[in-house]
Amino acid sequence: MISFTVQVSDETASDLARLAEKMASSPASIAAQAIEDYVARETWQIAEIEAGIAESDRGEFAEAEDVKRIMDKFALKSFLHERIAEAQKLGTYRTDRVLHNPAISCASDT
Repeated sequence: MISFTVQVSDETASDLARLAEKMASSPASIAAQAIEDYVARETWQIAEIEAGIAESDRGEFAEAEDVKRIMDKFALKSFLHERIAEAQKLGTYRTDRVLHNPAISCASDT
């Protein structure tokens, strides 16, 4: 295991100390875990980007129909989430009723 020093703002150091106390841990172990999580996430993301570039270089692209299907799926979900949020704000959302709009057809969630 390698040790090194990292400089952070006074505010971050205070926040880290408070977090460590609440988690019954040390600031060093929390910082080490945060660094490990960051490195893992960034390594994965860069690998995925590189894989996408390689696919593109090979001419492997999604068909227009596939892209439209996925975009429609997420647009529908976004629309429904917005409608539910509006109904919850108004106090008219009931979990025992199904939100129905005959203009929207969603036979499958895949």
